[in-house]
Amino acid sequence: MDTDRLFHELFRDHPEWLRELTGLPLPAGCRGSSRTLKQLEIRCDLLLEPEDPQDPCYLVEFQLYHDHSIFNRVELARQILWKHLNSKTDCRRRDFVPREVETVVLFGSSSELPSSHDRYPLTRVLFIDELLEALEQRSPGSPLVAALAPLHDSLPELEKDAAGHYDLIKGNSLLSREDREVLGE
Repeated sequence: MDTDRLFHELFRDHPEWLRELTGLPLPAGCRGSSRTLKQLEIRCDLLLEPEDPQDPCYLVEFQLYHDHSIFNRVELARQILWKHLNSKTDCRRRDFVPREVETVVLFGSSSELPSSHDRYPLTRVLFIDELLEALEQRSPGSPLVAALAPLHDSLPELEKDAAGHYDLIKGNSLLSREDREVLGE
């Protein structure tokens, strides 16, 4: 399952859904994109850039398997992106306020968290299964919970509930037709 592409499509156009799911303080007006940082060909899953340059950018990675290199990659991407966003000329001005980059890793569950995470206290660590449970408590019947059900439901649960999840997404009047199609894929 190509989850990076799915997460990118889901949250690129609707960063507010990521805010709803995670509680991140994402300002209104973020634009999502995937970015290749050419110096080392590092691709981030999702980069959210608020319109106001005083607001930080958010570099978001979705990690659904155990990988000890995740925090090194995220930190390297953060530093390269910081350099890209803050020109050398600007950085030498005394009155310059640099554009900050916040990093977030969303793991499928806590079992995928590598032991190396303590060395990277600036990276926010969240667990999709816990976030979905909390969202389901706050917003029963949420189409976002239905769309992400394959990430936390067991196969028997999915087989039993898939049609209901699909109907919930397709029938949600608050979503545009295009959004219902993206969520219902």
